[in-house]
Amino acid sequence: MRKSLNIPDNAIVGLFINRLHYFKDIDSLVYFINHTQSDIHWIIIGDGNERKKIDNILMKKTIHYLKSVKHEELDCFYQIADFFVNFNILSTKNNPNFEALKNHLPIFTVRRGYGCDDINNLLICEDNVETLSKVFNEKYYYEIINKGDQIKDMINRMKTWEMEKLVSWEERNENEYKYLINRLKCGKK
Repeated sequence: MRKSLNIPDNAIVGLFINRLHYFKDIDSLVYFINHTQSDIHWIIIGDGNERKKIDNILMKKTIHYLKSVKHEELDCFYQIADFFVNFNILSTKNNPNFEALKNHLPIFTVRRGYGCDDINNLLICEDNVETLSKVFNEKYYYEIINKGDQIKDMINRMKTWEMEKLVSWEERNENEYKYLINRLKCGKK
């Protein structure tokens, strides 16, 4: 897979899979890419009305952009990546994060969502993307390269959490739907 994308075997690969629109906070994705190490190869999979924001950084960084990929082929991309990023504005409880968890991939994100502490504790979360990119550069970049103890610990916690709490997609979608309905009701008087 890396060879087909012209990614060297020893390269660090960051992955983003999601639609490219407002709710996925593409501004934070662009900020994170622009403010992290320059030697990272990025794989961005998705399309949407905010794609132009990605187009603006394609020439500045090593980015492999794929408009769409069949869902059954996505696991291959999680498996060749070294870490995953996701900036959904509503919640860290979303399908791409769960799929990254399932593939035991370190996830960098911004702390978001009511009642998400259970999953946030498995991810590398900060309150904003500026802090997240700084922490990534100063602490986790070298952890990822060296497969350090903090990354190993995080992956072990993911495996334990997956066995204990990752329910079927149907049950999770039903719970997520209830969560969103309750969230929407909170804004009504």
